[in-house]
Amino acid sequence: MNRLRTLAGVVLTVLLLGAGETPLPTPGTEWRYYNGGLDNNHFSPLDQITPANVGQLEPAWTYDMEPTAAGDKVKCNPLVIDGVLYGTTDAKDVVALDARTGRQRWLFKPRELDPTGSQGPARGLAYWEDGTDRRLFFVHSRWLYAIDATTGRPIDSFGEGGRVPFSAGIDVGPEKIVAATSPGVVYGDRLITGSFVSEYLPAAPGDIRAFNVRTGKVEWVFHTIPHPGEFGYDTWPPEAYRTLGGVNSWPGLSLDPERGIVYVPLASPTYDFYGANRPGQNLFGNCLVALDARTGTRKWHQQLIHHDLWDRDLPCPPNLVTVTHDGPDGRPRRIAAVAQATKTGYVFLFDRETGQPLFEIRETPVPPSPLADERAWPTQPIPVKPAPFARQVFREEDITTISPTAHAYVKAEFKKYATTPFSPPSPAGVIVMPFFNGGAGWGGAAVDPRSGLLFVNANDMPWLLKLIDLDKALTDNPLDGAALYKNHCASCHGENREGGHYVPDLRRVDRKYSFVEARRIVQNGKGMMPAMTQLTDPQQIAVVSFVMNLKPASAPAVKPGNVTAKADVHPYALRYTNQGYTRFNDPEGYPAIKPPWGTLSAIDLNKGEIVWQRVLGEYPELTKRGIPPTGTRTEGGAIVTRTGSVLWEQPLPGSGFATPATYEAGGRQYVVIAVSRKTEKGYHGSYMAFRLKAK
Repeated sequence: MNRLRTLAGVVLTVLLLGAGETPLPTPGTEWRYYNGGLDNNHFSPLDQITPANVGQLEPAWTYDMEPTAAGDKVKCNPLVIDGVLYGTTDAKDVVALDARTGRQRWLFKPRELDPTGSQGPARGLAYWEDGTDRRLFFVHSRWLYAIDATTGRPIDSFGEGGRVPFSAGIDVGPEKIVAATSPGVVYGDRLITGSFVSEYLPAAPGDIRAFNVRTGKVEWVFHTIPHPGEFGYDTWPPEAYRTLGGVNSWPGLSLDPERGIVYVPLASPTYDFYGANRPGQNLFGNCLVALDARTGTRKWHQQLIHHDLWDRDLPCPPNLVTVTHDGPDGRPRRIAAVAQATKTGYVFLFDRETGQPLFEIRETPVPPSPLADERAWPTQPIPVKPAPFARQVFREEDITTISPTAHAYVKAEFKKYATTPFSPPSPAGVIVMPFFNGGAGWGGAAVDPRSGLLFVNANDMPWLLKLIDLDKALTDNPLDGAALYKNHCASCHGENREGGHYVPDLRRVDRKYSFVEARRIVQNGKGMMPAMTQLTDPQQIAVVSFVMNLKPASAPAVKPGNVTAKADVHPYALRYTNQGYTRFNDPEGYPAIKPPWGTLSAIDLNKGEIVWQRVLGEYPELTKRGIPPTGTRTEGGAIVTRTGSVLWEQPLPGSGFATPATYEAGGRQYVVIAVSRKTEKGYHGSYMAFRLKAK
């Protein structure tokens, strides 16, 4: 059973802020924005819950989600406005609840309008109001919806029937996914949003767009893969924007409404792990970009990974904070800054207006690629301060000692792989530290806006990155379904078809789909899955037969015919692909490296120093074996209040993947979190709220 915790916890962290600081403007008693504010600081001024009474927190209400056949992790950070909580369910429905009681006011089911499914988790909503006109914005499947916050009904004047194609403003075909996992930000009458696109070719570009909140029309577009004549075009091959994709902003944006600047964290180009078809620096891949919120014009950018080969997307919205640094005259000065936490375990700090680094960044030499056609960038930017909050390299002395068996196994495996930071991928394999999902994860960092302390939870575990030579595989096994699955499907669905990384388990897919239906999905794509256009018809039949567990006698006949992959002439051809998102674990399934495996760090952005770091989470079964708390993997982020350092935990009926929120209703402070389903236990997910016991 998962537990809701504060300090040394897995899900919710309420942290001590410095006493005697000058109060700054606060977001008030509501939770009107994703992550608490447009600054994404996860901050609340509420102080009813204190170190003296936190032990008196008890469940206030629970809202149980509808049982559905479809469902995903619930990662929503809900909004609380005028006593109403707005969130999403595991089925991507939108629900409005009374914030005091949890009673449902309305439920909107976009899946009834578009039953084709939804891509990725729904982490939040955006809100806009003008007098009595109050609207919620969210993306379901391939549509951007605007619904009435009072009634839950679509706004007829927005697009057609309350929705517009979310791909509007991007020149894409039907085979390319343009969806969303995080909400946009509202500036005036504009909804500015990033997107989620395929991590495999063919993929759409991740252009940033501003939609008119009243009509749904696109008002401006910023091309993240530059077009001819635009800045950065020469950092790609000619016409790259036509055949390449990615460079999207999936974690969400931050907005400085006073300066009219939106801060955009961008992902890697597609394909993540092989870049021979995109030589160059690849702007604006892996950049923090500041855009004029009125026009979409670039004001400045900083690239934090050059020519990414490791899937080092910027994983979370940046934090807007004011820090105190010494000026040129040696006197302290207040600076409006933007801080970006990264998957690599670094925090980069920049002047919010100019983009100038507030701590030195050094271009550091890194290893070249062993592949003949790959041109890895020769240096990578490393900040001098703050020090990394997660380990950068797996050394032999770091091999686990959890047991003699584990140590011996890991030591033997360790010697097979390259371990240098930023070692380029290869068929021989490299160890990636921290792993593909962080360092910092999508939950992001929390900031005390008065003290300049940044709090970030980190995953500190090794993963393995190994490339597959597709040319060789296609020559050796042109119609081997298992080999085709391994080469084209395992990187997402897992080597054993077990799923993960937001994709479904395929081990029982034959119970859900007929052969014809499964073949159609491979041909056309579905949800987050792109069309497998690089495979010939016989190869598609072979891989579907393998996935459907069909024996040779019952599988559709596969004629050798033309078994040469379409990739030979396809514009999205790749020579290599990743073997899969593979954790480097010991035989028991625990990380191969010595703990801590999960941490919570406090970083002083004024001095660029880590103030403290603590282990976050534990495995109860290891604790019973006498092993001290090791830390665990986390997904959601922390929240910060004006109260004290506390220690409290609460059992949850399911899994806690979301970032919590706190608000005041009826004169009482609440803490609420979305809880994900555990279907095997008959639990379908819920929202759970907590408050102090009534006196």
